[in-house]
Amino acid sequence: MSDKDPFPLWSEPATKGDVIRAVVYTRACMIDTLIALRALRRNDISRVDEVLKDLSNSADELEVLVRDIAGTEND
Repeated sequence: MSDKDPFPLWSEPATKGDVIRAVVYTRACMIDTLIALRALRRNDISRVDEVLKDLSNSADELEVLVRDIAGTEND
């Protein structure tokens, strides 16, 4: 096995808190997606719009967290 760093862009190792937050945001994205699909199936467009806003917020928070851990700037 190679000693080469698999994540060379990361400025420092992720903390346990970083990992927990990433899992929480990822789980929120998955749940919001399932809720949106269920609402879409019921043709409840207003609920789909509401859930998609939540999904967008969770995805944005996850991206910010990952960029923060990686030490990269937003493109």
